[in-house]
Amino acid sequence: FLGGARALRRMLPKIGFAGDARRIALRARLHQKIAWFLVHSGRCVSAAGESRVARDLWRVAYHESGSREFAEGFVQAALIGSHAWLLSRCPHEAWAVLDVARDAAESIGAPLGSDHSRQRGVALLQLREDQQARKHFQKYAELMEKLNEATVPAQILMTGARHAGLLDLDCDQGFAVLAIARQAFGEGSLEASMALHWVAAASLSTDSSLAIRDAADLLIHHPEPAPQFGHQATIRKLLSITPELNFDPRLRRIWVRRALYENAFRSQ
Repeated sequence: FLGGARALRRMLPKIGFAGDARRIALRARLHQKIAWFLVHSGRCVSAAGESRVARDLWRVAYHESGSREFAEGFVQAALIGSHAWLLSRCPHEAWAVLDVARDAAESIGAPLGSDHSRQRGVALLQLREDQQARKHFQKYAELMEKLNEATVPAQILMTGARHAGLLDLDCDQGFAVLAIARQAFGEGSLEASMALHWVAAASLSTDSSLAIRDAADLLIHHPEPAPQFGHQATIRKLLSITPELNFDPRLRRIWVRRALYENAFRSQ
């Protein structure tokens, strides 16, 4: 991801300071793709900055041309920026950017897509508004299926069922999602790491000593997240040390919720 961001940055001087709408839009797309690479590396401050630049350029290109495509680019760049804020555990900032994305989409009559609901759900989860979060995660799964956004059926489970497993402390559901993620995406995939961390978080949030021990074993024996997934690597470290901290159940649940959205690289 970081190599991809560097390669795209080397292309920016070839465009220069564009004056026509199409070249402005091309520069916006490069900044947007850079933001995408950075957010998946956990470099949240840089990703948010690149997203903001992309939005500004998309806005100029849209006003110059009136092209719906450029307005849609603005919406997508905004969603990358809100994602960066969520990985920084800043739900209020993310919510404000999601409002901008919603308003922009409504202004051109474009559908928001499922990821908007997912990010609303994550923001509400971080704010401990669990009932509202559950509704948005369910809506995400329904929209992804309705809009045919999933390339494989397992992708739908990765938010609807994965998050419900934690919210309901349903470890069996979490293990089912993990098994499907491993089969569909591979043992060392990002999706498998995400599913594993969420079922481990659900297990660590229970009052069952057996479930906590199972979570610790799961975290030890599953492959470490790939180095480029800085956010996932942070989660693995924090969840792995949780049993050793001897928190009482209430504090352990609070700690686990926080650990799921910690990111050692967020200030980069």
